[in-house]
Amino acid sequence: MNIRSSAKKIFLATMLLLIFVGSGSAMASTHSPGSPCTYSTTSFYGFPTWYEYLPAKYQSTPNGKGSVCLPSLQNIADIWLIVAAVIDIILRVAGLAAVMMVIYGGVKYTTSMGNPEATASAKNTIIYALIGLLLAISASLLVTFVAKTFGASG
Repeated sequence: MNIRSSAKKIFLATMLLLIFVGSGSAMASTHSPGSPCTYSTTSFYGFPTWYEYLPAKYQSTPNGKGSVCLPSLQNIADIWLIVAAVIDIILRVAGLAAVMMVIYGGVKYTTSMGNPEATASAKNTIIYALIGLLLAISASLLVTFVAKTFGASG
């Protein structure tokens, strides 16, 4: 195995890890457990977390000295809010892939050296990537709207 392929594998593994690891803010407070709250979500480059659309409630800390605002499944229908968040993550990854394809099409166009077939292929790559980007953005907006409409917090 050469150095270039192992470096690519390490880079891809690191990027996938960073994309799918999100953290929610959970600071202890003195609110009563079970009361609704709004948790703050922070994630990698604006990607939603898997629990983005779930309603949140204060829950007791293990030592019993406070409560923490955490997302919770209140009924079986909340599973669909998790599915919506996962779909939103996938659509945002598709949007990033479309942007990368636009860049790739631009490089192909630049290096086509006037060859009509290569130029046409590069133009098609750019056009299809832009269409894919438009679809990914509009689908992500639709999923976010539906999930926030039917979910509790966001």
